[in-house]
Amino acid sequence: MKKNNKYLLKLWVPIVLLITFGSMSLLLGMVKDPFILIGPFMLIVVLFIIKFRMGKKLINALQKDTPEPFIRAMIAPAKRISQKDIREASLAYNTALAYVIYGQYEEAVQTMNNINWGTKEPIYQALPHNIRSLIHYFSGEITAGLASARKARALASVSVFPGAKKSMETYDTYVEIGQILSGINIDEHINNIQIKYEKLPLLPKLIASWGLLNGYAQQHDMNKSRIMLEYCQSIAPHCKPLHLTQESSPPASILL
Repeated sequence: MKKNNKYLLKLWVPIVLLITFGSMSLLLGMVKDPFILIGPFMLIVVLFIIKFRMGKKLINALQKDTPEPFIRAMIAPAKRISQKDIREASLAYNTALAYVIYGQYEEAVQTMNNINWGTKEPIYQALPHNIRSLIHYFSGEITAGLASARKARALASVSVFPGAKKSMETYDTYVEIGQILSGINIDEHINNIQIKYEKLPLLPKLIASWGLLNGYAQQHDMNKSRIMLEYCQSIAPHCKPLHLTQESSPPASILL
């Protein structure tokens, strides 16, 4: 957490000084895109732009039977990020995330392997663990997926910064999905996800829906499970991993 806090302070101090003592035009001149103001919480740049600016474009792209239109929609805002490390991490993560939900796990891993994450701040090192957790979950490898989700959550941990709460809610949701799939305090974790569910942006909400459809099935509430499945199928009809139950998920064909 200390490394992440120090890194975020380095990004935010000049911005705070400009807001306090400078002009908004100078601030916007330094920060070429408004998304930079949330710093590295472009993890999942999707968390902040999907809900407010790009939801419709992404939903339209998700109707296509290949991931390429969705990837283009996902990475378009990230291309405008002026901070190199944020831009690089966002492009790789959002591309890999699109491949994952379309079930193209090898492409997702290859995309993440193009970045030397070990040289980056912990907040970025969390991203490949996040991608691994989803691949493991969708492949029925729940123990490995939960371990990766917990590792991602620990690496991304920060104090209170703008955007931090939303980012941590998503990491928490992925951990809770793993706990549901593992049969750990199912009722409690389903309730926690339900509380956050309507406020989650599109992609985390889809993944949470998949977790809930499995959780409801474990509770033998097949009506709620069916509602979640129908939501996933309507929003992302070609994203087969989101349509599978834990029992029917095929094992991953790649080593992570």
